[in-house]
Amino acid sequence: MQGLIVINAHGFSENTFKQVSALKAKFDALNVRIDIRTNADILTHIDELGNIEASFILKYDFVVYLDKDPYIALMIERSGVRMFNNGSAICLCDDKMLTHIALANHSIKMPKTISSPLVYDHSISEEFKNKLMKEFNFPLIIKEVYGSLGLKVYLVHDENELSFYMEKLVNVPHIYQEFISSSFGKDVRIIVINHQVVASMERNSKDDFRSNISLGGVGKKIKLSQEFEEVAIKASKILGLDYCGVDILYGPNNKPILCEVNSNAFFEHISKISGVDVAEVYAKYIVRTMKRKKRSKI
Repeated sequence: MQGLIVINAHGFSENTFKQVSALKAKFDALNVRIDIRTNADILTHIDELGNIEASFILKYDFVVYLDKDPYIALMIERSGVRMFNNGSAICLCDDKMLTHIALANHSIKMPKTISSPLVYDHSISEEFKNKLMKEFNFPLIIKEVYGSLGLKVYLVHDENELSFYMEKLVNVPHIYQEFISSSFGKDVRIIVINHQVVASMERNSKDDFRSNISLGGVGKKIKLSQEFEEVAIKASKILGLDYCGVDILYGPNNKPILCEVNSNAFFEHISKISGVDVAEVYAKYIVRTMKRKKRSKI
């Protein structure tokens, strides 16, 4: 069996290196050959006849897609090679607004969310700003729809700050959200594989409304409630994810409010805190899935 791990060419951080190394080591132990390539190395394209050219990918039994490049993911998906996660799921998770739209009308509680109007000039709408202030109390959250590790998320305290960020982001897709004050500086990260909860931790920050480990948050082991577990599993099923990290806020009375879903969540810290070897669980799941697929063709 041979697989390919795809990573981003321009975001190869230490965390990415550890993620890829850990997965490759687990595949090696399972006698699975693994190549590692970036999205810039993969010359998947649409040829002059209008066909997707991805013949090089056909030598692989599966692809572990650790990037967020939706275009290449969708073209690999069209090649027929089994992807973990598939291109359609990558697209939904890459764009935060698309995530919320996909999860809407499924009885999953989320912060009240309004998308920014997409504009084609350099002015902001006073009418839209006034409507926002009627819909939300301050503080409120602004998020760029493309972003990871807690970056590109802003806590807005008053009208002056709202005007500043609206001007700053006027040509950047973003969303406005209700601020869940009961979850200030803390949330729960849950790793879900094959629609089963594998590991979880609570993240806390003393100095920031965001709890991300990359921004100074600290993780601790928790006993996950059934309500939080059910939300994470339901989200993974709706979005069609083999693997994901689901971030859930503490609402009033500690009820779960879904914040985000990350299709390629880092697992180093949550593995240490939970005591679960996430890389091993993921690699074994992929190998089992591929063996069942091969048997079904016989």
